[in-house]
Amino acid sequence: ATEPPVEASPAPQGAGWSWDAEAAAWRRRLARGEERVEQTGLFHRPWIYHSLGSTNTHLATRAMAGAPPGEVVAAERQWAGKGRRGRGWFGARGASVAMSVWLRPDLDGTWMPFVGICLAMASVDAVAELSELRLGLKWPNDLLWDNKKVGGVLAELIGATPGARAGVVVGVGLNLAGPLPEELSGIASDLASITGVRLDHDEVVASILWHLGSRLRRMEDSASRQSQLQEYEQRCVSLGQAVRVQLEGREVVGVATGIAAGGGLVLRHPDAHQSVIWSGDVVHLRPEEPE
Repeated sequence: ATEPPVEASPAPQGAGWSWDAEAAAWRRRLARGEERVEQTGLFHRPWIYHSLGSTNTHLATRAMAGAPPGEVVAAERQWAGKGRRGRGWFGARGASVAMSVWLRPDLDGTWMPFVGICLAMASVDAVAELSELRLGLKWPNDLLWDNKKVGGVLAELIGATPGARAGVVVGVGLNLAGPLPEELSGIASDLASITGVRLDHDEVVASILWHLGSRLRRMEDSASRQSQLQEYEQRCVSLGQAVRVQLEGREVVGVATGIAAGGGLVLRHPDAHQSVIWSGDVVHLRPEEPE
């Protein structure tokens, strides 16, 4: 595919995306970080949109149409972002990073659960590098500060096609600055409110991709994957917490005690038996809430 010209005019109303001079200026600023992105050897030059419904949806469509693995899509504003279990993701213009990556590693199928973990940890790495703030991770892939959500990761499987392996589109949304919608004030926050510093979009995108590339390179053998899983376990603020996990059609409660080899959450139930949760929404219970 050919990249839209830098000075292209906006798409017609309702077209789903636009690329205008303001976004083009952002694209030129991003060039400062392109050398770093290219050093990973994994990603193509990012497609940067001024406004996009969902970076995951847009990139998944491109992937299924034959786009090469390593494509990156980012948007300055995301108006139909996707969260877990079909929820929306708020992305104010100029105040958040919304970015998705299309991956099809030449590895056995056991790499799949680690992609979201790698992007979540790469995002934590990038924030720490640029602001010295160390965010925590709520299982599976939410980025937290003081129990408020600052960002999140969503991975979506792209099925195998004739002559091609299955892959995954994995995206991250990160709140750089407020104001956030009033209804999110008690459950979400942004980096500028926490640190007093507004991070540059360009640098965040480039830093996340650089750290993601580094982590993906270390997925090539089971020992390296296990090492990253142990690092994730150290960063996971869910561990040791009483939690409620919303599953399909039911919920379970218990204490999160560890991370299983494939990335699942090990849960100790009130009757002392243990199970592994592979997918679900986790709520950290306050001390006064019953398990």
